[in-house]
Amino acid sequence: MILIVLFVLFTGIGYGLSYYIHYLPHQNDPDKKYTKKLILTWDSKDYHIHHWITFSLIILLLVLGKFSPNWLIVIFIGLSLGTIFEDFLFDNIFKIEI
Repeated sequence: MILIVLFVLFTGIGYGLSYYIHYLPHQNDPDKKYTKKLILTWDSKDYHIHHWITFSLIILLLVLGKFSPNWLIVIFIGLSLGTIFEDFLFDNIFKIEI
């Protein structure tokens, strides 16, 4: 029962953090001048390093999860799902540009 409560609580916390950190600043910037992207430019080539950071953290969490108690894993899953749910507030969530 406590794991369910932790899961719901931290899903809400993850959603709230993403809403205030990512969604609101994006909505208050009509010209889209300050979009949050981590792009490394090297030799006139752009490298989108947010993918590297995201998946490096996922790998790290998987390794740590192997040695972690269930309640800590539930907290990380809740925070991650809350962040994912925040993305659905954007109209172009399924628009992929290349």
